[in-house]
Amino acid sequence: MCARTRQCTMHITERYDDRQWLNPVSGQKVCIVMSWLLVLSLVIPTSLSSSPDVVTCRQSNDYTICREEDVLVNVSQHGEANSLSIHDLSLIEVREDAFENLTATSLSLGHGNRISTLTKLSFRGLADLEELHLDNNRVSLKPYLFSELKKLKALYLSFNRIDHLPKHAFDGLPYLKWLFLRYNRLTSIEQDTFVDLTDLLQFLRLDNNRISEIVPGSFEKLHELTHLHLEYNLISKILPGTFRGLKALTALFLDYNSLTNIFKGDFDDLDSLQMLNLQFNEIADIEPGSFDNLSSLRKLNLRRNKLTHITVGIFDKLAKLYDLDLSYNFIGIVDPAAFSSGNIESFHFIHNNLSDINENVVGLSSSTIIYS
Repeated sequence: MCARTRQCTMHITERYDDRQWLNPVSGQKVCIVMSWLLVLSLVIPTSLSSSPDVVTCRQSNDYTICREEDVLVNVSQHGEANSLSIHDLSLIEVREDAFENLTATSLSLGHGNRISTLTKLSFRGLADLEELHLDNNRVSLKPYLFSELKKLKALYLSFNRIDHLPKHAFDGLPYLKWLFLRYNRLTSIEQDTFVDLTDLLQFLRLDNNRISEIVPGSFEKLHELTHLHLEYNLISKILPGTFRGLKALTALFLDYNSLTNIFKGDFDDLDSLQMLNLQFNEIADIEPGSFDNLSSLRKLNLRRNKLTHITVGIFDKLAKLYDLDLSYNFIGIVDPAAFSSGNIESFHFIHNNLSDINENVVGLSSSTIIYS
């Protein structure tokens, strides 16, 4: 065995193997200390390194859609189609600048994806986009996330497990009219949640969340909102000023919540409201005068609550009311002239504790259709 001295041609500190080799020129034995780690690194370097991800592309109408594993990396356009659907790719990320200056006005990234990674620049290149579908993903909202979409009119974010709406989340959307946040995990609406939305917003869907608290003034800036959906939540009380500023609202959906009482002031500022849905709550008492400010109300649904007594003064100021549903309550007493101030055409009174109702006594017109 050769000693490890100066006559050795190399010295490596890793694990070694001593070998004696014959110099073909001098005939002398030469000691070479070889590292097995070095040998392995020289012989099989490529086998230990991972292969690069492969970019795959497919055609969809007038678009070429390219992805790298579960990341959308590039979308280019070679036609005039205005609608683009990118479905069933199991995407989790849209890379920044993935869209190459498309003319699309509608983009759907919903079905068959689970997108959780988005930045503001993920939407750059979509200057003409008016409609964005992100339903059924895992989108986490961030300030100014959609601010590249200056022409956006409709934003769909249902089924995303969203539990918080940060301030400025919808900033930079001057033309937004429809905002859908259904089937998420929101628990409250804060005063600055929608402060960046403009007067153009008309439809706001917050139904099927877990909302139990709405801070008064949360909707104050939404002056042109016509439809507000809050059904299927956990709202047990309406605080004064909750609907302040909603002068244009025509339909309010509060059904399938946990309301127990209705008080004066609950519906202040709703001068244009025509439809109010309060069915499937726990309402046992309505304070007279609670609906006094709803001078435009035409349809009121109170079925499936816990009302027992209809007193004079509850419906007195509802001169335009034509459809009233009090079915499936526990009403055993209706005061005389309780409905005398309106022009009710359809009166629903099925399944109550009062077996017969005299329309003349309670103030209903002889032309009123009574369902009892």
